[in-house]
Amino acid sequence: MTAIRFRSWRYGKGGRTPRVLWANVVSRYHGRVKLLVIGASDSDGSNLPDPDQGWLATLERELPPRLDEPFEVLPYVRFYTYVPGAEAYVDRQITLSQPDVTIVAATAAGFAYPMVGGRLIKLLGWRRGRWFERRIHAWDGVALHSDGPKRGVYDAARTVAHHTIGTSGYSTLEATLEGYSGLIDRLARDEQTRVVIMGATHPAGALFVKTPGAVTAIDQFNTVLSAKTVSRHFEWLDRQALTAPLAEKEVMQRDGLHKTATFHRQIADALLGILAP
Repeated sequence: MTAIRFRSWRYGKGGRTPRVLWANVVSRYHGRVKLLVIGASDSDGSNLPDPDQGWLATLERELPPRLDEPFEVLPYVRFYTYVPGAEAYVDRQITLSQPDVTIVAATAAGFAYPMVGGRLIKLLGWRRGRWFERRIHAWDGVALHSDGPKRGVYDAARTVAHHTIGTSGYSTLEATLEGYSGLIDRLARDEQTRVVIMGATHPAGALFVKTPGAVTAIDQFNTVLSAKTVSRHFEWLDRQALTAPLAEKEVMQRDGLHKTATFHRQIADALLGILAP
């Protein structure tokens, strides 16, 4: 059975301090190492032409042989701090699954990118606004990988919606940080669970041009979140730093928000290096 590193604790005059151990991680049930991923729309690779190229699918394929022991990827949990009941929902999923390893992929979408969906929710309330937003997302998914007339119609419709309905953020930087801080505190209650927190990433292309304050806000978000992560003795992965060796077109898809297969591969390699060096 291969060893995987996790954190335990010393207790002394200075209080609780971290001690990194190499130990055999065996799940609380069925003798499996269980991995829980808490993320957003981009984490499972569903926006890629081939979802199997996503970093989560890559971990599911490539991590078990490195560990050389039974391994299970638990059902993926989406977490948006601005969704009503999100904290209670994710708490239930953690309690029910009792993972050995948890990866949190933080997103800045709630505060960094004003969207038509955010405006609809503010105008119509959560349920009605969310209903319309889902239809927009379905169209986005088709248009993202379309060219020619379909793409032109999509771009024109989006421009009209932006000017007639308007845009708004779903939340604020402060509220988003509060939500993730609460999640980190919840994860810290399970002292034998290894946790990796991944920072948010910058927009690209047209989205970068349309949201001039996003980069500064995201950097601020990552700075505060990384400090919180370190204070809980969890591991921090700076995903924005992973883009350094990549060309601009290799980082984000055409919408400027969702990552390319190349970027997903970079994330997977970084996580494999952390979890199974």
